[in-house]
Amino acid sequence: MEAPPPPPPPTRVRQQRAAGAEDMKAQLARKASAATGSGEQTAPPQRAARFDLARERSPCGCGLENQGATCYMNSLLQTLFYIPEFRRFVYQWGSKHVITKELQKLFARMQAGKWASTETRALTLSFGWTEADAFQQQDVQELLRVLFEALDFIYTSAVIEAADSPGAAAALPTTSPITALFSGILVDAKHCLVCNRVKTRIDPYSDISLVIDAASSVEEALAQFVAPETLQNENSVFCEACNRNTPTAKYFRLKTLPQILTIQLKRFQYDTVTWRRFKINKNVSYPLQLDMAPFLDDPSDMSVETRYELFSVLLHSGGAFGGHYQAFVKDVAARNQWARFNDSQVTPLVEAEWESGFGDDGIAKADDSPKPLTAKGGASAYMLMYRRMGSWDECSVDDAVIPADVMAHVQGENEAFLKEKEAQQLRRDTLLLRLVYGDVNKQIAVHKQTTLAEATQLLHTMFHDFSPGFTCTLDCVRVRGPGGEAYTGRESCTLAELGLRSGTALTLETRLPCEEFPTVVGETNKFSVHVKVFVLQDNGEFADPPMEIDVAADLCMPALKQQLASLCKIAVALIGVVCVKMTDGCTESADVSAETRLLKEVAPGRDVVALYVETRFAGQPSRLTARFELEKNTIEIGFNLPDSQAVDQQIFFDQRKTIGELKQAVATCIRLSCDDFRLCQSLLSQREFTASGKTLKEARIFNGCNVSVVRGAPTREGRIRLFLHRYSYGGCGAGRTSFSFLGEASLADGAAASEVRNAAAHAADPPLPADGIRLRFKHGGTAGGIYNESLSLKENVPGGGRDTVELAVQLVGSPEEARWRADALLVELLRFDPSSGEVADEQSCHECTLPRHASIAELKAAVASASGLNCGTVYVVKPLRYQLGDVPALRGLPWGVAADGDAVAGPPLRLRDGDLVLYAVTAAPLREWARPAACVPERGITIRTAPLPADPETTTPTQVNGVRTPNAVLCPPRGLFPRYHSVLTLIEDNLH
Repeated sequence: MEAPPPPPPPTRVRQQRAAGAEDMKAQLARKASAATGSGEQTAPPQRAARFDLARERSPCGCGLENQGATCYMNSLLQTLFYIPEFRRFVYQWGSKHVITKELQKLFARMQAGKWASTETRALTLSFGWTEADAFQQQDVQELLRVLFEALDFIYTSAVIEAADSPGAAAALPTTSPITALFSGILVDAKHCLVCNRVKTRIDPYSDISLVIDAASSVEEALAQFVAPETLQNENSVFCEACNRNTPTAKYFRLKTLPQILTIQLKRFQYDTVTWRRFKINKNVSYPLQLDMAPFLDDPSDMSVETRYELFSVLLHSGGAFGGHYQAFVKDVAARNQWARFNDSQVTPLVEAEWESGFGDDGIAKADDSPKPLTAKGGASAYMLMYRRMGSWDECSVDDAVIPADVMAHVQGENEAFLKEKEAQQLRRDTLLLRLVYGDVNKQIAVHKQTTLAEATQLLHTMFHDFSPGFTCTLDCVRVRGPGGEAYTGRESCTLAELGLRSGTALTLETRLPCEEFPTVVGETNKFSVHVKVFVLQDNGEFADPPMEIDVAADLCMPALKQQLASLCKIAVALIGVVCVKMTDGCTESADVSAETRLLKEVAPGRDVVALYVETRFAGQPSRLTARFELEKNTIEIGFNLPDSQAVDQQIFFDQRKTIGELKQAVATCIRLSCDDFRLCQSLLSQREFTASGKTLKEARIFNGCNVSVVRGAPTREGRIRLFLHRYSYGGCGAGRTSFSFLGEASLADGAAASEVRNAAAHAADPPLPADGIRLRFKHGGTAGGIYNESLSLKENVPGGGRDTVELAVQLVGSPEEARWRADALLVELLRFDPSSGEVADEQSCHECTLPRHASIAELKAAVASASGLNCGTVYVVKPLRYQLGDVPALRGLPWGVAADGDAVAGPPLRLRDGDLVLYAVTAAPLREWARPAACVPERGITIRTAPLPADPETTTPTQVNGVRTPNAVLCPPRGLFPRYHSVLTLIEDNLH
C-alpha cells in the first residue's frame, strides 16, 4: 500500500529521504547519461515471461503486475500508454537505449499481447532499480517528472550524436517530443503597488500543482492559483524603480498551454502545529471538459484552442502514511470507453463509480477552521490529465507501428502463452485419483469428463495389464467412492458430476459371477461414513487400538448407539457417546448420547467421525466431557523465580480457575508462602493481580502468557501501591533531570492527600518536610502533572482501575508552591541560543507556574522575567524532548507561529502540566536564524537531475496551512537544468 511522500518534518527523516531521492535520481540519470556513449545499450538480464493464466484479458486493456509497491508506476504507465502520440514516439524512436527499448516492449505487450496482465520488472531493471526499490513508496507526480527528464535527456543525447551527420541531424527535431506534448510557459509577475512597474519572468512548466484547502472544484483552485497575492511588511519586494521595498502584488498567468495538460491536487501536507503529515480527503470535483482561457496571460488570444477534455484520473486511497494508487483512463481511440486500472485488474468504469474520485468529506469543520483527516481515507483524485480538444486526429496506433523485432518478440510470447494456457487447462481437467485393490495402491490420471463406466473399463484394463492373476470380467468389477458409496445407477455420470477431486481414494470391488455385490449396513447404496470408536475403560485409559467401522450416513443415532453397545459389550442403557470434531482449528466435543438425528446431521460433511464411548450410570456426569473441557481450558503460563528476571518456569493451569488458585500453585512451585510475594503482570510495570477472585480468563491470561513473581508483601484488594522517586530538577533534556528511588508504600485507595504526602515524606532518609514537597506523576524519565489534593488516591490514579502508580517527590521552597491549584499550569522553560542553534546550559532552566487560561503574551512575559533577558523579541515553541540534541530539528521548529493572543492551553502549543517550552530571546530577525516548518518545501524528495543554484527568483509560492511560502520550481521536462546548458549550446552550434 503506497502513499506519496508528503513534506517531511525538518529532522533527520528529511535528510534520509532526500538521500533516497538522490539514489533514485542518480539511477535514472546514470541510465540516461549512458546514451551519450557509443554503441548499443546492454539490456538488463531477462527471465522467462510469467503469465497470469487464471484470468482472461479484459476488453478494456491489459493490466500491470504490482512488484510490491509499484502501483504508483503502474497507474502512470497505463495513462501514458493511452496517449497515442507518446506511444507512437516510444515505438518510432529510441530503440538504442535500454530504457526506451524496455518501454517499447512493455507497450507492445500491452497492445498486442494475449494475456490479462504483464510484468514491469524489465523496465524497473532498466531504471537501475533493485528488488528493494520496488517495495519503496514513491509519488506518482515525482516519477512523472523524473521519467520525462530521463527520456528528454536521452533524446537530447541522440540529437548530439545525430549532429555529427548532417543528414541524420535533419531527421531529428531539436524540440523534444516530451516538451512538445507536456510543456507550457508560465508567467511569474510582480506588480509594484507604488509605481505600477511590472516585472515578469518566464518559466516553463510540465504540470500545475493546485492548493485545494479552500477549493471545492478544480476551476476554483485554478482561480486561486492565478489570483494576485499582496506582499507587504516583512514580505515586501525590492522595487528597482522606487529603490526600496514596496508593497507588491504577485501573481501567475499561463502564457502557453501544452497539448496534454497535467494538474496535480495538493492532498498531502504537513501540519506545523502537530508535526504530523496528513492527507486532505475533501471532495474536489473535476470537470470532464475544462476551459483554460480565464487563466491565460492574454485571455483574448483566440489563435489556440483553450478547451480541454479529461482522459485520465490518477487516484490515491488511504492516508498520509500508506495507501494505494489506481487510475481511471479513457481510451481516446475509442472516445467514450472509460476503464478502471487497478494494477493487474482492469474493469469497465461504472457510472456510479465516477464520483468516487472526487474524494470523501475529508475536512471536518470545528470552530469554522479546517481540520484535515490524518489516518484513513477513501480514493480521491490526486493527478488529472486533460487533452486539448480538437487533437483527436491519428489517435489510433496500429500494430504496424510497433518495431518489427519487438513485434516478433511479443508474438513469440503470445505463442508461449497460448501453449502454457492449454497445458494448464489440461492439468486442471485431469484428476489424480488413488485406487486401492487389496494390497495394491496405485495413482492414476483420468480426465474429469470421463464417465464412471469409462473409468471402470479403464481400471479393469489397467489391472489386467498390471496383475496377470487378475481374471475378473468387466461385469464383476465396480468402483466405490471414498466413503464406500457404490454409485449404483449413475454409471453414465462424469467423474466431475460425481464430485470426485484429485487425491480422492477409490476402491475397486470385485465379485464372483455367481455372487451379488454387498450393500452398506443402513440404507442401500447410500453414502457411508468411516467411524473411529475410542472406548474409555474404568482405569481412565482408552482401549488400544480403537475400533473402526463403516456406517451409513443416513443411520439414525439410536440405531448407531445400539451397534456401538453391541461392539463394546456395554448395555444400551449405560452407554455414553461423545462426538469429537475439529472446527476452524479448534476441537469441539458434544455429548450425543440422547441424539435422535441422523449421523450425517450430527457430523455434516465429514468422511471420518471420532466417537468416544464410556460406561455411564443415570445421573452420573460424563467423564469424557469433563476430560475434554479440561484439555480445552488448560493453558501454559510462564513465570520467573523470585530472585531472577528470566522467565524460565512453566505451569499448566486451568484458565477457569481464579487468580488466587494460580498464586497458590505458583507458591507451591517456588516454595514460598502466598504472603511473601506478589504476582504481577510484568517485572517492568509491577502491576499486581490483586483481584484474587477473578478467573484467569477474566484477568486476560491466555495460553503462552507470562506472569512475574516479585518478593514482598502482596497488595490487598482495595489498596494501591505507590512507587516513590525523588525528583531533582536541573533543567530538561539529556541528563538534566534525575530520579532516585525512595521506596514503596501501600495505601487504601480512598486515602486522602495528607496520607499520601506523609507516606512520601517518610520514604526519604532523612524524612522530608511533608508541607515542602510537591507530588507529581512520573511518566518514564519525566515528571508530569501535579497530584490533585482535592481527590482521593484512587481518583488521582491515571486511567483508573490500576493498583500501582509512580509518583515523583519534588522538594520546593514553600507550602504554597507545593499545593495543586485547579487554575495553575506548571511548565518547564529551557533557553535556545539562536546564534549557536543549541540549547543553553542548566542555569537557563526554570520552572514556571501560569494560569491555565494564560495567553502566549503572558507566557513570554514570564519567560522574560525568569531569564532576565529583555534585549530582544521572545519566541516560544513546544519541542519534543528527543529533538533537543538535533540542531536542524530545533531550527526547523515552528518559531513565530504562536500569536500573542493565543491561549497556552490551545493550539498551537497545547501546553499541559510538565510540558517543556523552548524559548529564544534575540534581536535578530526570525528569518536569519530559524527555518520555520511552514517554509519546508512541499516535497521532501528532490526530482531534479542536478541541483539548481540557490536563487529565490526561481521559486514559486504555494500554501501550507494557509501560509503562502516558497515552494519547489514548477519543473519543466528540459531546458532549465544546468547540466543541459552545455548540451543545448552544442546543439545550437552544430545546427547553425
